[in-house]
Amino acid sequence: MNKATNLANQRKAAVAFIGDKRGVQEIAFTREGGRSGFGAPWAVNAVITMGGHEYQAILGVTSGSGVSEPLPIIGVEDAPTAVSVTYSDGSSEVIE
Repeated sequence: MNKATNLANQRKAAVAFIGDKRGVQEIAFTREGGRSGFGAPWAVNAVITMGGHEYQAILGVTSGSGVSEPLPIIGVEDAPTAVSVTYSDGSSEVIE
């Protein structure tokens, strides 16, 4: 998989995760993503920051991501409206 496709998939994974989980402050992808085996969906390792704490996660381009431990429940009034995303190549953006 080429770099551009990998980064596009990381962005899709970030957007899907942010859409599923209220209160994400930051997502940092720790490596390039890929398929773990025959028929496995594309996934990527990331560190998710919520409520000031970091959580290890495996994110996919659709919902159904795995996280190291239960995530906090963040109220609407406390949820950030912008999420800082750092990609595996070191580039970053803010997703609102």
